[in-house]
Amino acid sequence: MILVVYGQQKSASTYLAHLARAVCESSGVPQEALRKRVLTGPLERHRVFWRDNHLFNVTKVADRLKPGENLSIKTHAEFQPRYTEALGRPDVRVLISYRHPGDAALSAFEAGERARREADKNKPFFSAIHSHRDGIDVMARLLERATIPWLKSAMGVPFSYEQITRETQSVLDVLCDLVNCRREALEANDALQALLSGERRVYNFNKGVSGRYKEMFSLADQAYLEERCGKFMRFCEGELPVASL
Repeated sequence: MILVVYGQQKSASTYLAHLARAVCESSGVPQEALRKRVLTGPLERHRVFWRDNHLFNVTKVADRLKPGENLSIKTHAEFQPRYTEALGRPDVRVLISYRHPGDAALSAFEAGERARREADKNKPFFSAIHSHRDGIDVMARLLERATIPWLKSAMGVPFSYEQITRETQSVLDVLCDLVNCRREALEANDALQALLSGERRVYNFNKGVSGRYKEMFSLADQAYLEERCGKFMRFCEGELPVASL
């Protein structure tokens, strides 16, 4: 089984990817060794992250897995109809993380500030965000091009930021069911338990406070957010179904 983790940027997607990897590992399949065995040749470039225009190659990876082997992969790639056949296989499951665009835009802006302060050349995407409105514009484009198409494809299991960070056990239950992993095995996974307790962190990930953008954004920026992302805001607030996006 392959678990494909797609995430809207700043939606706890890396945290979800670590949970997926830990569950696959707990099912008795060492992930690093498996990656080295099945991601060879041209596929070697995908050992850490899968980029746009490559997800159709998931078929090749699935064919290399032995019965009972589970592998998790992460991507921010835009959804493309040509991925439908590869991702619709019974041995492939897609997980989708999403977040309220106000909080995601604020987090992206703060990541940009941090990247510039630390002169982090590995994060040019965020370092180009210089204002709240920049963050809103970036998030609006990402929603339109990637997150909404993924959600509307109905190909994956959607998880909100709040569910991933506040109801983590329910997420783990879904993942265990997908790969037939015993819950007891998770308790014996020291790396996972350290992650859940906060003893081990994923990069600079914090379980942020939902709705904080209302305190940080000016009224003008909040109106601009509504203009650019209003429908998705209603979806995140449970007022609109995904079909209305």
